[in-house]
Amino acid sequence: MRMIPKRAAFTLVELLVVIAIIGILVGLLLPAVQAAREAARRMQCSNNFKQMGLAVLNYESAYQRMPPAAMKGGPGLTGGHTASGFLRILPFLEGGTLFNQMAAVGFGDSANYWLGSNNAVTHKILDILQNTSFSTYRCPSSPLVERVVIQGRSIMWPSYILVAGSDRHITADPNAFNGSIHSAGGVFPGSIAYKISAISDGTSNTMIISEQAAWGKNINAGSYPNMRTSISPTGSWIMGSKNPRIPRGPGTWSATGSHGAPPDTDLRCYNVTTIRQPPNIGGTPAWSDFRACNTILASAHTGGVNMCLSDGSVHFLSENIDLDTLRNLADKDDGQVISNLDL
Repeated sequence: MRMIPKRAAFTLVELLVVIAIIGILVGLLLPAVQAAREAARRMQCSNNFKQMGLAVLNYESAYQRMPPAAMKGGPGLTGGHTASGFLRILPFLEGGTLFNQMAAVGFGDSANYWLGSNNAVTHKILDILQNTSFSTYRCPSSPLVERVVIQGRSIMWPSYILVAGSDRHITADPNAFNGSIHSAGGVFPGSIAYKISAISDGTSNTMIISEQAAWGKNINAGSYPNMRTSISPTGSWIMGSKNPRIPRGPGTWSATGSHGAPPDTDLRCYNVTTIRQPPNIGGTPAWSDFRACNTILASAHTGGVNMCLSDGSVHFLSENIDLDTLRNLADKDDGQVISNLDL
């Protein structure tokens, strides 16, 4: 009978070589896979901006004015925080059901959108918002927490921010929270609904929404805090700034520099920011804290942040953009036209 020779087995050295080769291949492929995933996430974030930009334009088409970042009847009125611009454009983002529930509660001074309030109307708002999610307001690349518990309810936190203007605009008031500056140079300074004709620099030259979707760095404490402007132990994405005034220069927005009664002395900003620093800045002083008016633009996307112009177009803003160019983009009427927006 013919003997069949035994097949030689892998030696230990050969096995280790194969494992090493597999490891090298995985090491080469993993960054490509991660890059592809981030590209998909960035595209989804860009699509969110496209949807928000179109919602703002559809709001303007319906009401002949841009949506306000908050709206109160006038200086000296009693009451608290009213509805934010993000809440007002929900009907144009397939968020009509949530909007109608909130509208039934009310958007005026009788409905306090500060979620720390214990009045009955605010508790109705809390019940409506409990466990509500809205993916259009969330960057899929963001490492920041998505929800916060306020008075026993789980409330969504957004990734995006409305632009009030720049700190160099003629309207800027330096008397805001923690030494911050609040401006009416942009489209969303607070309690005003601008006509589109107010954007004299052109809708293709004025930024209205950008990102707050990554950690800042607190230069004083050396920590990495969550610096989204809507962040507060009792604040949220639905809450507009309390002060009904519009900045018209130093001392015109918050003359007393306090946030007590009456409401028109409040010096804090919510869901809006005045541009004072480049995107993804490495160090952030106290005036960019979450209740201040100069919270940073930040994202987890490599090299910059997404943003939307008032014509609805979406662009990627380099973190190396010249700060004065960024300021010009934030202001609607400074007479500066930007020739290359993808900077």
